[in-house]
Amino acid sequence: MKETKDNLERWYRLDNSADIYPMSLSRTVQSNFRLTATLNDNINPEALKDALEKTYARYPSFKVHLRKGFFRYYFEENELFPRVFPESGVFFETIDFKKNNRYLIKVSYFEKRISVDFFHGLTDGTGASEFIKTLIFLYLKEIGKELINPEIIRTPGDEICQEENEDSTAKYYKDFALNDDAVGKMTGSNSVYIKGKKFARPGYGAITAFMKSSEVREASKRYDCTITEFTAALALLSIYAGCIKKKDDKNMAVMIPINLRKIFPSNTLNNFTTMVRCELNQNVIPPDLNAYIRVIKQALREGVADKDTLQKKLSVAALMSEKMYLRLMPSRLKTLFIKVPKTFLVKPRQTLIISNLGFVPLPEDVSREIENMSFHVNISKKTPVNIGIVSCNDLMSISFTRMTVSTEVEREFLTRLAHE
Repeated sequence: MKETKDNLERWYRLDNSADIYPMSLSRTVQSNFRLTATLNDNINPEALKDALEKTYARYPSFKVHLRKGFFRYYFEENELFPRVFPESGVFFETIDFKKNNRYLIKVSYFEKRISVDFFHGLTDGTGASEFIKTLIFLYLKEIGKELINPEIIRTPGDEICQEENEDSTAKYYKDFALNDDAVGKMTGSNSVYIKGKKFARPGYGAITAFMKSSEVREASKRYDCTITEFTAALALLSIYAGCIKKKDDKNMAVMIPINLRKIFPSNTLNNFTTMVRCELNQNVIPPDLNAYIRVIKQALREGVADKDTLQKKLSVAALMSEKMYLRLMPSRLKTLFIKVPKTFLVKPRQTLIISNLGFVPLPEDVSREIENMSFHVNISKKTPVNIGIVSCNDLMSISFTRMTVSTEVEREFLTRLAHE
């Protein structure tokens, strides 16, 4: 963060791993994700707006709008009042930054539901979950709920630690050779992808299934794997059964985001994740859940354990800011550098993405006011179906976000899950 002498204007650098997101923006494409909380009672819009203002006071690095500099994008303090919106009926529509008073977080409501859309250039799932926890807590206070100030929720008046705004990608950056074999293998080869008729109108399709976290955990234990490994294998098996009509010489691949804070110590609320690619040759591996889990389990655990490769991945993410010849490249040229290869990349590098935020801890007096939470991951034309997982209390939600009309993947997945 930087402040002017009169302390009236603040600006923030994007963390190094977030540089790519503004350069990928277009009128129809944004790198957003959504966290939703359903409460016990209908939402009071005025109370929600007041709670949002107070939440931004606790997260000043989120109270920003995006600006384009000559060499790079940056965040500038947003002095406009934040707004809340009734849901439009178009699920997961792009954020209209002008209508949203230039904020990069959009808060909407419908009946008992609060939905918060986050521009990924601002934060990742960890920072987003902290933000929505504060928002819910302050909203409940606004409507008169008697709550004890909790230690596990950040509230206005807390001392804001500098580490919250740390660029951990830059902190752990390590110079590397661009011709390094490990770097070349990071993107992987073309993968099997989900085909099908796309929605003609704005918005996406969504199906969310709720179940007891303990039951999914028990099912995972029976296969000696984690919930993430279990659901990833089940998803690929469902895609194989529901979408692959003939043998394809390309492998199926699931990309799984990894929270780097658990590997490289950090308290940042900025982006600090990377992806581990789990690849499976469906022509060799039999269509059996045990077999699929073994492949996913090995790939994911090896990917997380390989700290050297993880460091190279986060260093690649910081490429635009750390390499001098790229740092001095004008923003417009960098944008072309990012967008042109994507335009000519016909086949996707992954079949789908599965992101598991895990358990969201809440104080007992707050959790009593919440029915459930859900998490929706961004999708694209080349990866039209993705899965987000989050748990609150003892209720887990598995949310499919899709661009395709067909619900075959969801049907296969949930049918198979129900039998486990």
